[in-house]
Amino acid sequence: MNFVTDGSATTDKKISLKTEICIIGSGAGGAVAGFFLAQAGYEVTILEAGHFHPPGSQEGKSETHIMATLYEKSAMQMNASQDVMILQGRAIGGSTLVNQAVCYRLPEQIADKWTMDHQVEGKTLADLSQYYEKVEKVITPKITPEQFLNENNKIAMRGFKENKWNNGYMKRNTSHCVGCGSCPMSCSIGAKNSMDRTFLPMAHQAGAKIISGFQATEIRLKKNSIEKIVGKVSNKDKSSFEIFADTFILAGGAIQTPVLLQRSKYKDKSGQIGKNLIIHPFIFPQALFDRKLDSFKGVPQAVYSFEFAHFGHKELGSILLYGDFEGFVGSAFQMSGVGDNFGENLANFRHLAQSLVIINETARGVITASASDYKIEYELTDRDRETLAAAARHMGNVFFSQGARKYFVGNKEYKNPQDLQKISAADMEPYKINIIGAHPMGTCRMGKPENSVVDSYGKIHDLENGYICDASILPDSTGVNPQLTIMAIAAQIAERIDLKLKSRGERKK
Repeated sequence: MNFVTDGSATTDKKISLKTEICIIGSGAGGAVAGFFLAQAGYEVTILEAGHFHPPGSQEGKSETHIMATLYEKSAMQMNASQDVMILQGRAIGGSTLVNQAVCYRLPEQIADKWTMDHQVEGKTLADLSQYYEKVEKVITPKITPEQFLNENNKIAMRGFKENKWNNGYMKRNTSHCVGCGSCPMSCSIGAKNSMDRTFLPMAHQAGAKIISGFQATEIRLKKNSIEKIVGKVSNKDKSSFEIFADTFILAGGAIQTPVLLQRSKYKDKSGQIGKNLIIHPFIFPQALFDRKLDSFKGVPQAVYSFEFAHFGHKELGSILLYGDFEGFVGSAFQMSGVGDNFGENLANFRHLAQSLVIINETARGVITASASDYKIEYELTDRDRETLAAAARHMGNVFFSQGARKYFVGNKEYKNPQDLQKISAADMEPYKINIIGAHPMGTCRMGKPENSVVDSYGKIHDLENGYICDASILPDSTGVNPQLTIMAIAAQIAERIDLKLKSRGERKK
C-alpha cells in the first residue's frame, strides 16, 4: 500500500495546506500520535523532511550509501568538537527505520526519579502501563528466537552467565525476522515493526495524510498561538510550503525540534529550549578469537547485562552491556590499529566479536541553531570517561572468559585479563576512541513552567495550540533504549489532546 505522498515530486513553486492537526516528524512520537488522533476522527497531516524507503529499496547498495541516505547528515552528525557522533534517522519512520528494534519499558527507578526530581505527572509505570500495552499490541516486541542468535551474542551471554551477572534476551519489535543482520541499514525484508510498517500506514488508513520531502523551517506565531508552519520542499524547483492548522505537534526529534523553535525566534520563559541534551554515549570494544565467528550473520543485538546499570543511583555510573555487531563498515570504523596493523585486524574480520557498552552520562549538551545549520555543544565529563573505561574493563572480562586472544579498545590492544586494569579514563579522551550516541533526548523537557518547555502532557507552556511529542520532552535519561517509552507517551499525549479538543467543542468530526 502506498501511504506516502512524495512531496518532492511537486512542480508547484508554493504549496499551501490546511488541516486540523499538523504533525512535524514521522518517527516514534509523530507516527503514534498521528495514528491515535486520526483514529479519533481528526484531519491529520504528517510532514517528514526525509523520504520513504520501503523494504528492499536498499538491497544491493553499499553500507556507506545506505547510511548517507537514511541518516541525518549522512550519519556524520557530530558535536562541535568533532569527537562524538550522534546518530539519527532521517526518513519516513524516523530513527525507528534504522535502530536495532530494541524495546524496554522505563525502569521503575527511573520513573520514580522523573516524578521526584522533575515533578512530572502521569509517568509512573502504573500510569504508563495502558499506553505501553496499546503500543506493544501493534509493534509486538518479542525475544529473538535462538536460531537467529549469532555466535557474537552467544559469546556475550555465556560470559555474562559465567560471571554470574544479571542477564537477559532483548525484546525486539519484529514480526517475521530471519536474522539477516541488516537492522541498522533498515530491514531488507520489512520484518522490523518500525513506524513505516505499522503506525504510519495505520494512520493513513484512518484518514491521515503523510507527506515526505517537506522540511519545516519556521513557526509563525499569532499572539500566543501557532498560526502556521512554513518550510522548504526537497525538489529541484526549490519549492516552499506553508501549512495552517488548529493544533500543531512538533515531533522532529531531540535535535531538530529545538532547532525549529530557535530558528523561529520563539523564546520560552524557562530558557530551556535546546539545553539538557542526553545521548547515552557508547563505544564498541572488539575481541579477536582463534575460531571463525562470522558475527555479521544473525541478529546484531540480542542479549544484555544490567549488572552495572544502577538505575536511579546518582552516585554510581550506570552501564549497559550488549552483545552487538554492526556489519562490515560499522565494525571496521571501530577497529583498532593503524596501517599494516589495521590491515591485519581487518583480515581477521570473520574472527571478531564485538559488544556495545553504553552509559547513562552525567554530561548535558546544548543545541544552538543558526540560519542554515546548528551546533551541538556536548562534552563528556571526567566521571563519564571513567564510567566508559569501567564498562570496557567489564566487557574485556567477558571476552577473555570465552577464549579471546586479543581485546581491542580504541587503538589499544590487551592480551590477557590482567591487562584490563590499564584501561582508564584517559583512553576515552577525544580522538583516542570513537564515541557515539544514538538516543538524543531532553532538549525540550517536560515539567513545571519555570524550568521546562512543555507540561507533563507535551503542551508548550506559552502556546495555546502547540505540543511537542518526541524524545526532546523526556525530563531526564530513560536509562535504556527510549523508543518504546516515546511511543507510549505519544499515545498518552494524543489522548490528552483529544480530550482537550472535545471539552472545548473544537472537534469538527
